[in-house]
Amino acid sequence: MKVKANTKKSKPKTTTIRCSVETADMVNALSAVLNFKSVDEMLEHTINSTLEGLTNEERAEYRTVKKIYTSRRSK
Repeated sequence: MKVKANTKKSKPKTTTIRCSVETADMVNALSAVLNFKSVDEMLEHTINSTLEGLTNEERAEYRTVKKIYTSRRSK
């Protein structure tokens, strides 16, 4: 008798970002055309590409601001 281990994949938390309907349509269309699995995957790729082009000072500021947003959500 085999017993299957209870292995649930944990889903990452999600949130809603407000944007215009036109922007949402553009994001969804771009995600589809570029064959990303999800809008989230496309946005991560875009953000990482943008971060690569920042100066060291801009990257440090980005990390600081991101840390502030993350800490606000934790409260």
